[in-house]
Amino acid sequence: MDASEVVGPLEENSGDFAMNVDRAVHKATKKVHDDLHDLKFNTAVAALMELVNYLAGADAKARLSRPENAALARRTIRQLTLLLRAADAASGRRNLARSRRKGSVHVAPGRNMIRS
Repeated sequence: MDASEVVGPLEENSGDFAMNVDRAVHKATKKVHDDLHDLKFNTAVAALMELVNYLAGADAKARLSRPENAALARRTIRQLTLLLRAADAASGRRNLARSRRKGSVHVAPGRNMIRS
């Protein structure tokens, strides 16, 4: 899937570019929220991957790096970080529930251990 399938073709106008980035972020946010609510973790991760692929595309990456798009880049990265955090926490809660342990995933034993 390429960037045009996520939000449509990128426009030359900076306002259209910002609108396309915001549209991609909002679309991913809705998809991740709905999928996590329905415990569809794989499709939530797929939506995050689509967003990251769009943002990492040559055109979007170059345009987000421009000084005039600094605010757009900051809010996009912030929202992506929040989505990743939500997906991780939801997955952790599910795994904790499966193990039948009580308490929060954030204080569960072994949280900081690296497994090989």
